[in-house]
Amino acid sequence: MCRHIQWSPRTLILEVDMCTCQRLYELEVKNAWLSVEGVSTMSSLTTLTLEFVRIDDEDLAKLNECCPFLENLNLIGVGGLNEPTIHLQHLKRCWWIVSNVPLSLTIMAPRLIKLKLQCVTPRSLLLGTPMLSDFHLTLDKAGRISIGALPFLKNLRLKLGYIHNFIIAFPCAEAVNELTLDTLDETEKAKGCYCNIDILFDVFPNMSSLNLGPGAYSEVEAAFGYGEFAGRVVMEGLKSLTAYLVIRDNNVTLSFISLILSKCRNLSAVSLLIHRELNSTIANNVITRCMAMCSTVQWKWGIWKEGCKDDWLSDGH
Repeated sequence: MCRHIQWSPRTLILEVDMCTCQRLYELEVKNAWLSVEGVSTMSSLTTLTLEFVRIDDEDLAKLNECCPFLENLNLIGVGGLNEPTIHLQHLKRCWWIVSNVPLSLTIMAPRLIKLKLQCVTPRSLLLGTPMLSDFHLTLDKAGRISIGALPFLKNLRLKLGYIHNFIIAFPCAEAVNELTLDTLDETEKAKGCYCNIDILFDVFPNMSSLNLGPGAYSEVEAAFGYGEFAGRVVMEGLKSLTAYLVIRDNNVTLSFISLILSKCRNLSAVSLLIHRELNSTIANNVITRCMAMCSTVQWKWGIWKEGCKDDWLSDGH
């Protein structure tokens, strides 16, 4: 009985007789070129990992056909894909790092609960994953984005090239309680192309925790500076805010934080990290004035720098 096969080029000869592997549950293939011609159905296989593999199955139709009962699928740097579609009825967890630039990416998986997807610029991204509860996405941009309803999505982590374009295409996700957001870079954008806090509050109205990386914070503060944040939405449910501050004008930063505090009346914990290279006088001024804004909030202060571990300095009250 064969339960688990691990295959890499260091294996000189590997002959797998599927007739003797009726109970093959896990298959891991690394650094190989795979032909799917003549592959039989593996009805017992529940976990498949393909890592740095080129596969002669540009739309993944053969994978869907031969592995119908997969529950765990890891595609790490798989080449040879053009318009790949994952269509697996039993899939629960998927980690997909797309190595090339396919025309489209489609995932149709009605039982999928956890998805980690990293891709660059597909022309279209289509997701039909109604049971998804944990979603990590890294995406530069996509020409077309179609995401079905996500009524059970709790934890969402996004790292995007264009936050505004993606968020306005995202379905209202009322179940999300934890949102982590950042950009791939800090490219200067035209006025009107920044994502403002109002939009985030509209799409994720019940989130209790918000984490803004430096790129995302720069965008929402820039939108505020341009007058694109009217503060029309009140977020009663937000309890925790973490932000990596990028301070270009400390008065704008302080005004923005003040408005957030006024709109998020139940905030109990605010963690703010200041860039290590910011002038210490300005940094101390920001810290002092922020803490004076609201005495009921537990303030936590830290220092951040690109490529370095965050350095937490204090827990204020």
